[in-house]
Amino acid sequence: VQKLIALADIITPNKFELEFILGKKIDTASQLLKEITDSTLLCGKTVVVTSAELDDTESNTIETIIVQDAKMTRVKAKKVDIEAIGTGDLFTSLMTSFLLRGKPLELAVSLTMDFVEKVVEYLKEQGRREMTSESVVRFAKFIQ
Repeated sequence: VQKLIALADIITPNKFELEFILGKKIDTASQLLKEITDSTLLCGKTVVVTSAELDDTESNTIETIIVQDAKMTRVKAKKVDIEAIGTGDLFTSLMTSFLLRGKPLELAVSLTMDFVEKVVEYLKEQGRREMTSESVVRFAKFIQ
């Protein structure tokens, strides 16, 4: 993992994966920023932490936290009460697509979160946990 991270400019770990990479539990926004900026492995990289719930995260909310150039931006979305399989892959591929189309990072993350929320809500309504191409294509019209 460390060899791959060293080659990356942007990484998109979820909070659990970030804690594994750092070898520490993260509870607060200030701790998250400090741990990333103090890490020799992550310092200087753009870190987009998905599925983040910190001590001050509002209830029924899930956050994606962007750490770039020692600054933190928090992007919030409604939390859908389901553990869906494949959301991380969908998030990273869609965010990358927006970035390649020239969207600024914060906008790319926000648009991606909106899309993933729609897909996850649909999965919950359908009583499914695993992402399918049908569940993604159904909402393709929302991709700008």
